[in-house]
Amino acid sequence: MGYFDDVVRIDFEIGGFFGGFETYTINFKTKQACLYERIKDKYTKTKDLSDEKIKKIKNKLEKFDIENWEDSYVEPEICDGEEWGLDILFKSKIKRKIYGHMRYPDNFDKVENFFKNIIK
Repeated sequence: MGYFDDVVRIDFEIGGFFGGFETYTINFKTKQACLYERIKDKYTKTKDLSDEKIKKIKNKLEKFDIENWEDSYVEPEICDGEEWGLDILFKSKIKRKIYGHMRYPDNFDKVENFFKNIIK
């Protein structure tokens, strides 16, 4: 059994004060992926996901080893800059929050690109 087998929803948010924030959501219960742009205050893209696509997404997420990420990646010497967050909601209603500010796990770029490409 994998870490993402019991996940209901994942929200990946990234951005900064001047550029705005984007939230990429994968909802396994409703079988949808969507992009919310805070600067526009609306969902700008939504995509339906097949069962096969959901299986591929969960398999890919397993390979990123997110379950072993720290809960916080913060660069204390920088006050401005990019912030990001990953919220993982499980069927048990337990929510894991991972947060970062100008500091990232080793494979962060791959995870960021993965979320952005799902909604294309």
